[in-house]
Amino acid sequence: CGVTHFHLLTSAGSSKNSIFLYPRTKGEIEDFVSKVGFEHTSIYRPGLLSRGNEARTVEKIAEFITSGLPVESLAKKIGINSFNEWNHKDTLSPVTIYESSDIKQLQETEI
Repeated sequence: CGVTHFHLLTSAGSSKNSIFLYPRTKGEIEDFVSKVGFEHTSIYRPGLLSRGNEARTVEKIAEFITSGLPVESLAKKIGINSFNEWNHKDTLSPVTIYESSDIKQLQETEI
């Protein structure tokens, strides 16, 4: 018995066809992991993350323009979503991609 369900955290805008290095690299990783052969792969593409005191300078500047998703909230959402997906594994498609707007809709407290 091995890993059947893999959760991958990448980034908003990830695309293996991007002309920019960062989103292209993230997209290539998504593509590779999707082809490994897990029964199900969940890919999370959050936008700006709020790291509190751990924020990098660029992230601090960006937080003046828009609010980020707290990393603690993201971790809770992924954890609870993995449990919920496990309970419905027979109805899942092989790969599910959660864009930033989808992640915001995930529950933090309900299982």
